[in-house]
This record gives sequence, C-alpha cells and structure tokens, in this order.
Amino acid sequence: MLSVYPYGGMIHLCGRHTQHLPVWRDMKSRRAVQTNDRASEDVDKYFNELRDHQILYVNPCDGMPVERIREMTQGRRVVPPR
Repeated sequence: MLSVYPYGGMIHLCGRHTQHLPVWRDMKSRRAVQTNDRASEDVDKYFNELRDHQILYVNPCDGMPVERIREMTQGRRVVPPR
C-alpha cells in the first residue's frame, strides 16, 4: 500500500514485530516507523537494522524511557515525544 504514495509512508507498531525488519529495510516506500508500547522496547533493533533514511517516531514506555532512547540513538533518526 505504501508504494502507491509518491513519497512513501510510515507504519505504526504496538507489538513485537522485529521479525519483519529485513522486509521493511528493503522497502523503498517505507520512510518511517512509529512505535508504541511493546514495540518501543525494540527501538535499538529498529534503529540499527533499518536504513539510515528511515526515521523512528518513538513513544517511550516503562521498558524504554526517553533517556535510554536518546542514549541509544544519539538523537539521530528519532523523533521522541516532548
């Protein structure tokens, strides 16, 4: 579905979906991933395994506080909430 949009799109995740990372990495139309709840606990995997131009919108959770998100990503390719 993302391939029909000329500028690609984003997917919203709220569970464990890291098994799909190889496919998502290769999707030219995937521009961003938004994580909530359980998916946010895997932000290190998304950050390290997606391409450099694929942005992460991360909502912190108990298992992944905003301080840890900033530490892992060094503020690159991630948009944490305020």
